[in-house]
Amino acid sequence: MITAILVICLVLVPTIPLLLYGIGLLLPASHTVTRSATYNTTAEIVWAILTSVQDYPAWRSNIDRVTLRQDEFESDINKYEDESRLTFIEYTSKKDRRTVIVHIEQEHERKLLRVIEERPYITPGEEHSFTNSNFSGSWTFLIEPEQDKVTLKITEFGTVKKPMVRAFHTLFFGFNRRIDRFLKDLGKEIELVA
Repeated sequence: MITAILVICLVLVPTIPLLLYGIGLLLPASHTVTRSATYNTTAEIVWAILTSVQDYPAWRSNIDRVTLRQDEFESDINKYEDESRLTFIEYTSKKDRRTVIVHIEQEHERKLLRVIEERPYITPGEEHSFTNSNFSGSWTFLIEPEQDKVTLKITEFGTVKKPMVRAFHTLFFGFNRRIDRFLKDLGKEIELVA
């Protein structure tokens, strides 16, 4: 009996992470997910909520704070851009992750592009490591007005770089979780505003 338990502990337990890692290596790194929701509101209200990034912590359940980003490189990048671009950082309530986002307005009150890079939280004084990113990609928001309703369609084009994370998302969580949470939180905010 003790031998069987010992064999399980020494062989089976280390095999599970290796198996998940192997599955992750076999899965494609890139994915595409599209979700949509219809709200009883106007395109103007949806647009105002989506582009008021400073208010995200008030209505998004997983966001602790948002900071607008302006550093020495940002000025050089934006000097040829108009006011349709905004870079900000979302910090999750878990405190272990931050997401750098660039909002690019493609069509006013109709189409918005978010370029996303999720990075581990770096405490002041630590070295920046851009190779530790779990996720990078984009979300495209498409607002489609219909009489007295609005349909918001979000398409995620993403890359999950780490095989273990890729396997967990594919097998257990699904890539649609973030978008579903965002749409649910947005629906609650629209109900409060309307």
